[in-house]
Amino acid sequence: MYDIAHDSHLRDVLNHIGQSVSPLFLTVGGSRAYGTNVDGSDIDIRGVFIDPLDTLIGLKNQQKSFTVTDGDCDVALYGLKHFVTLAVKSNITALEILFAPGSCVLMEHPRFRTILNERDSFLSSEGIISSFGGFALNQAYNIDKHLAAGNKAAGAKAQMHKVRVYLQTLQVLRDGTLSIRRPESELTLL
Repeated sequence: MYDIAHDSHLRDVLNHIGQSVSPLFLTVGGSRAYGTNVDGSDIDIRGVFIDPLDTLIGLKNQQKSFTVTDGDCDVALYGLKHFVTLAVKSNITALEILFAPGSCVLMEHPRFRTILNERDSFLSSEGIISSFGGFALNQAYNIDKHLAAGNKAAGAKAQMHKVRVYLQTLQVLRDGTLSIRRPESELTLL
C-alpha cells in the first residue's frame, strides 16, 4: 500500500474522491508507478468507482468517469461498467490500473479483488498491439509536434512514453503479463 501518512494534500484529495463517488480501487499511477518520477513530478491517481444504482437501472445517464485536478494531483477514475469495457479492449490506462504495483495501491475494496484475480484475462495479443501501438504512434506524433515547437522537455517525455509502451508490449507478447514499474526506468529517463 502507498504511504499517505505524511501527505495531507493527498489525504484531502482522497477524502474529496470519497465524497464524490464510491471508489472500489485507487492507485497511484503515472511516473510514480513507472519508477520514472523526479523531484516535482505530479501525483496521478487512477481507479474505479461503483456505478450508482440509478445509473445501473437506467434512471440516469452513465457517469463513465470522474476527473479532478487539485494542485499537483490529477485524478481519473472510471465507473466499473465503463472500466470493464475499456479493459476488454486492452485500453492502456485500464490495464495500468489492473496491473498497478502493490506499493502504489491507495485503496482496494474486497469485491474488486475478483477482477484483479482475473487481470491476465484482459491481456490479448491483438488488443495490446492495437491499443498500445496506437498509443505509441500518438506519442511519435507528440514528439514531432513538441520538437517543432521548441519544447524539448515535452518531446523527451513523449519519447520516454513511447519507449515504455514499446517495452511493455514486448513483455505482454513474450511473457503474457504486464509490469507497470519499469525495470529499465533509467533507460527511459535518458
